[in-house]
Amino acid sequence: VLGRIGRWGDGPEEYRWPLAMTADAEGTCYIADRSYNRVQVYDAKGYWIRSMPIPGPIDDSIGLTIDPFHHLIVPHFTIDCVFCLSPDGAILTGADAFASDPLDSTRTHRPRFAFFPDDATMWITNGDLLYAMKRIDPVKSPAGF
Repeated sequence: VLGRIGRWGDGPEEYRWPLAMTADAEGTCYIADRSYNRVQVYDAKGYWIRSMPIPGPIDDSIGLTIDPFHHLIVPHFTIDCVFCLSPDGAILTGADAFASDPLDSTRTHRPRFAFFPDDATMWITNGDLLYAMKRIDPVKSPAGF
C-alpha cells in the first residue's frame, strides 16, 4: 500500500461508502461518497480540501471524470442527468448545457460514465447505449459544456 486518502466515518473529512473516484492533472482526488450524496476532495498528498454536495441519491453514479476545462463531471444515474461542478464545488449545470446527437435531447437515460475525446465532445454511456454530446454555445452555458 502506497498510501491512503481519507478514512471511514461520518465527519467532513471522512466518507462512508466510497463509490467512484477520479483525479485531475495536479493530483487532486475526487471521491463520490454514496452515503452522504457528496464528493469529497483531497489534495495530492491526501489532505482533505472540501465536500461538494450532489443533489439526490448518487447510488449508482459511478463515472466521475474531469472535463477539459477542469470541471468535475458527475453522471447521475438515479435522476437521468449529468452534473458539471466548478473546481470549488459550485453546481454549474446539469445536462441542459448539452445538445445530444442524434437524439436531440438534453437528457440521457441513466448515465454512468463520461469521456472527453476533445474540447467539444463528451461521450456518455449507461451500459447499454453510447451518447455523443456536442458542446453548445459557450456564452449560454456557464460551464462551457
